[in-house]
Amino acid sequence: MKKSLLIGLLTLVIVAPLLIMAVQKVLASPDPTVGLGYIYDVTPSGGMEIPGSKKWKVQQGATVTVTLKEVELATVDVWVKGSYTSGSTWTIQVLDDYTVGAGGTVVFSFTVPATAGCTMQVSYKDIAGGESHEAAVYSASAGKQSAGGLKAYDSDWNYVPCVGVPAPEFSMGSAVATSIGLIAAFAVRRRYQKK
Repeated sequence: MKKSLLIGLLTLVIVAPLLIMAVQKVLASPDPTVGLGYIYDVTPSGGMEIPGSKKWKVQQGATVTVTLKEVELATVDVWVKGSYTSGSTWTIQVLDDYTVGAGGTVVFSFTVPATAGCTMQVSYKDIAGGESHEAAVYSASAGKQSAGGLKAYDSDWNYVPCVGVPAPEFSMGSAVATSIGLIAAFAVRRRYQKK
C-alpha cells in the first residue's frame, strides 16, 4: 500500500506540472496559423538576414513595400504587428477589404515605426471573419510552411534586439510548487481519514 502510494505521488509530481501547462496552452488564445501566402519581396530591404532565417531586414522609420504571393483567400484584411524598443506592442492595419490579385498577389506599403525593435509579423485574414494566417517564409511548394517576418534594424543596419520576454504566468517552477502543495494536502487528508 505504501509503495503504491509513493509511486502515485511521484507520478503526480511529474505529471501534474505537464498537465497544468497543457491546460494553460489549450485555454490561451490560439496563434494564427501559417497560411499559404508567403513574403515574396520587401523593398527597400537588406534582404534576408541570413539565408533561411525567415526574416527580412527593414530599417526603423523606413517606408517599405511588401509583396505577398500565393495568398489563398479572395478578399483580405492585412496588418503588421511588432513591438517597440520599450517592449510595448503595435499593430498597423495596412489593407482593408483588399481584393487579392492574380496568383494570390498582395502588395502593400507601410512605415516601420521609428522605435520598432525585434521581429514584425505580417498577417492576413478573410474579411468574412475567418481564421487569421501568418505570412509564410517560402512558397508551400518549397516544403513545410513556417512563419516569416520582418526584422528591425537601425539606420546603420545594426540589428535592434528584442526586449526580454517576461516569464510565463504559470511557469514550470510554480507548477511543481502547486503539485507539491496538492500532494501534501492529499497526504494530510489521507492521514486524517485513517484516524
